[in-house]
Amino acid sequence: MKKLSQGAVSKIERLRRKGYSYKEISKITGLSVGTVFNYAHLVPVSRAGLKRLQNLQASTRNKFVEKFGQCKPIRVLHKHITREKARILGHCLFDGFVSQYVVSYTSASKDLAMQFAEDIEKEYSILPSLKKFEGKYVPYYETYACSKIMCDDIRRFMLNSDVRSRQMLTGEILNENEKIAAEIARAFWEDEGSISIEGNLIGEIKNKPLRDQLIKLHERLDIQVTPYHDRTYDCYGIYVKREKRNLTRFCEKIGFRYGIVTTGKLAGRKKLDVLLKHVKELAGPQGFEPWVSGLFSDLRLRRPAP
Repeated sequence: MKKLSQGAVSKIERLRRKGYSYKEISKITGLSVGTVFNYAHLVPVSRAGLKRLQNLQASTRNKFVEKFGQCKPIRVLHKHITREKARILGHCLFDGFVSQYVVSYTSASKDLAMQFAEDIEKEYSILPSLKKFEGKYVPYYETYACSKIMCDDIRRFMLNSDVRSRQMLTGEILNENEKIAAEIARAFWEDEGSISIEGNLIGEIKNKPLRDQLIKLHERLDIQVTPYHDRTYDCYGIYVKREKRNLTRFCEKIGFRYGIVTTGKLAGRKKLDVLLKHVKELAGPQGFEPWVSGLFSDLRLRRPAP
């Protein structure tokens, strides 16, 4: 095989980082798919590129299902919202999506991706596929499954389900019990939340109506948050107030479980570990009441072994 010029290699790598598929790069460059794969398969894909690949794959799967799909005997375990369905719904609103035929979710945490797959298997008797992508700082995992019956069941808990920037929870979900509210709020923090070295907890999305619903969910859980608008990137977010009792309630009712820090000096660390470190520092020498210390131990026990 003739060695490619540096310019050709750079073009392949640049396109791959932007989330172009091997076939797309092949068409653009005029090279074979095999050659493109040899030069591009180890290139880290940017976060925006992963979104592009995810949308491309969803479009391809939808076209395949529309052309060849047949009704399969899918068993919907529960008609009502459960904690498992709340997690699926929450992740679909943030780092995943649900179309008419496909449910997909991408996360830097393999544990979160596997939990999503297990929830789908439990609620709908479908075994989702799981793929791994190399990212700039950490790997990413995508899990997806195809079923119109499953998608219809999830989408009935959403408003404006086909318009990403206007998707919202139905009133039924907003009025559900605290456990359901906590699962959806936790999905937001696992997917869109970040915690800095200084312990600042923020999370933001492009969807203002959904952000406003998240504020209501936090109010129901008695957690104080401050809304903000990032005009530079046109994002709408919330900031968790750094008061000791407020952060303790956040740990107790929402918190993190398996989320991974994806950028910066803390990349690759568990969000939960970073959060607990700062909450303990806020406690000072006097420490916490016994039930709070027990909570921290319980949170650590809930995490799967690495």
